[in-house]
Amino acid sequence: MDLPFETRPATPDDLDLIWGIQNKAIGPHARRELGVTAKEHQSHFYEHFNLDGYVLMLDNGVEVGMLKWVVRESDVYLENGVLLPDYQGRGIGSAVIRLLLEEAASRGLPARLQVFKSNPAHKLYERFGFVVESETDHHLLMVARP
Repeated sequence: MDLPFETRPATPDDLDLIWGIQNKAIGPHARRELGVTAKEHQSHFYEHFNLDGYVLMLDNGVEVGMLKWVVRESDVYLENGVLLPDYQGRGIGSAVIRLLLEEAASRGLPARLQVFKSNPAHKLYERFGFVVESETDHHLLMVARP
């Protein structure tokens, strides 16, 4: 598959950059859903974020998003896929979802993810066959079966 982005592994030096991407892309949804302030959200990020397995997505050398999925015994789980708002609608998110689905299908496993209920990204996932499997107070838990 010809990808509309490049990737590179995230490093500890990228933590502030990753916070900026996360905050711009889903910060408003996280704060709305979780009822936290911007400062609380940022503190939680820096206390709990683990860089292991993350890659940064680049468009012409510019970091535009981040991505991590894990292959588990029961599924391929998109732990985090975040794209800066200015780069949404350009095919990058669709390419990520296609890659996730290809990885899951190659293993005969379902693909799973979660999304904040207020985040319209769930419409993108639905276009690729994801359906709501369950809900929490704040998230839709979605699955696409092979």
